[in-house]
Amino acid sequence: MLHLQPYLIDYYGDRNTYFGQRINAAGDGSPGCINDPEWNGMADPKWSPDGTRIVYWQSHTVPPACGGINPLMCYNSTEPGGRNYRMMLAHLTNRTPLIPKVIDPISDVVPWGVKYEPGSSISVLVYPPAGNYVLLGNSFGWANVTFINNDAGTMIETVSVVYHNFSNDGLNVLTGSETVTMNAPSPTVSQLDWYSNLIQIGPNNNSTKMTSPDGFHLSIDVLTNIFNANGTLTTTVNGIAYHQPANGT
Repeated sequence: MLHLQPYLIDYYGDRNTYFGQRINAAGDGSPGCINDPEWNGMADPKWSPDGTRIVYWQSHTVPPACGGINPLMCYNSTEPGGRNYRMMLAHLTNRTPLIPKVIDPISDVVPWGVKYEPGSSISVLVYPPAGNYVLLGNSFGWANVTFINNDAGTMIETVSVVYHNFSNDGLNVLTGSETVTMNAPSPTVSQLDWYSNLIQIGPNNNSTKMTSPDGFHLSIDVLTNIFNANGTLTTTVNGIAYHQPANGT
């Protein structure tokens, strides 16, 4: 099971032996403690105005991510009432508090926005026209890009890209191809057909992104959020392979 933990990382990202600072590292890993592995860090943490505290929230592991057909067992929440969500506060004790900046008021009028008036129609989303395009790398190489609309012609259904020694920084070079087709048989269900054969080489990053020969086919319903796929999608970075989640999770 993948456990998501909150990390604080600087502007420059991972490098050498630096992979950021885990902000809930203290603890013995026992049920309910600050670093209990059954609690997963969730999105959108917030800073205090003085920069010394971080508020984040966690979610407890529940079925289908554990139990049932999943070989990983479920554990009871130790929080009051057995709740499966909790708010956390990390205090960065070695930080000197910042002086909060005075923020000038901002107008409620957004120049680039379209004001909504009761009864007005919703604007139609604008998509790039279907067709063939060429994207030039900032340093060298290019990519052939193809957009294909759905049968109704209302939106892009397939995006296909072929990279020809494509590089934006002059160091990392991308070759290969990738094609993704998405359709929605119902308002809450998305189906993806994914074919990938990408190779990236560079001074510090040699990677591949490969689907199985028959492709990777994913179906997911946002109302149940249960992963279900046929085929494989594997990303390998410097010899380490990363695989998709197991079905039913």
